[in-house]
Amino acid sequence: MCANRQKQIGLALQNYHDAYQGFPAGYGRLPRTVNSAGSGSRWGFSPHFFLLPFIEQVVVYDAGCIWGISLDRSMDAQDTADMSNPLARRMHHLECPSEMGSNPMPELPDNWSGRFGASNYVYSGADWQDAGHRQSVTFQTNPRAAFSAHCGRENPIASYNFKALSDIIDGTSNTVLLSESCRGNGNTRLTKVGVAVSSGAVPVPTGTTLVTSARPQQCMALTQGQEYSSSATISTNSFWKGGLWFHSIPLMNSFHTIMPPNGPTCLSGNDNWPNEVMKSASSYHPGGVVCALFDASVRFVNDTVDTGDLNDFPVDSGPSPYGVWGALGSINGGESRELP
Repeated sequence: MCANRQKQIGLALQNYHDAYQGFPAGYGRLPRTVNSAGSGSRWGFSPHFFLLPFIEQVVVYDAGCIWGISLDRSMDAQDTADMSNPLARRMHHLECPSEMGSNPMPELPDNWSGRFGASNYVYSGADWQDAGHRQSVTFQTNPRAAFSAHCGRENPIASYNFKALSDIIDGTSNTVLLSESCRGNGNTRLTKVGVAVSSGAVPVPTGTTLVTSARPQQCMALTQGQEYSSSATISTNSFWKGGLWFHSIPLMNSFHTIMPPNGPTCLSGNDNWPNEVMKSASSYHPGGVVCALFDASVRFVNDTVDTGDLNDFPVDSGPSPYGVWGALGSINGGESRELP
């Protein structure tokens, strides 16, 4: 079931590409927003939202556009009793059956609880740390991944550099599109569910500077077996992990091919919104995670997949320092690595 659902998303992405000659944004604004540059609304939408018309969910998509465009303000400002929001729906094609019964719905803050659907399927941010949701930073397009930032393909701006199949020079059958993520639940110390804080592993960017000083091993060092160590600070923002299927914040709907599957996830800080993040794929499947590739094929990736040298800094071009896993994530590393 989980593999079939990921394959469905992979095929929907191909159909989207046929329609728009490119991929949706990783951090997308709705069409017809009040500001054509995409900064007039505080809403950023994930690829899950833009793919809805290609998964027979056009009614939800159209209703979401109308609802989202009318809400040019913080989500917190919405009437908490308003359940007419179409984005409050559970989207069953985004839920992995292995999670059902293993982990309850995320414990969102009181004024959000029960109002928005969650997701287990997350898009690849490749072997690069994402900038997250820090409004003081002018976001840079991820140089290693297929999903760009800030503006929906339906209202494209050339400077945001939307990616297409032709940009996946490492081959669609050798590049990871999608994987799984266990949803966050409170302040748990279980690595596949909880989130730790590590400013060393996930540094804060300055202005438009690309962050190349991340140290994945500093995040791995916070673990002991399948849990975070007693010295690790567990983020109070763990509930955002998979919390909103339609939202673009990386902690919610992306992951990175850096640390091994079912490894830890680290945030740069513990403030109100999840910011810079290095996130592992995770699942309740024994021994690894299911991944969809850009050719819509589906593979199982073991927890023991080669991750290279996690003491190395990320690179913005060339081969990945993070072994087979990193190479499978980057779209343009100039390497063609396959799973064993």
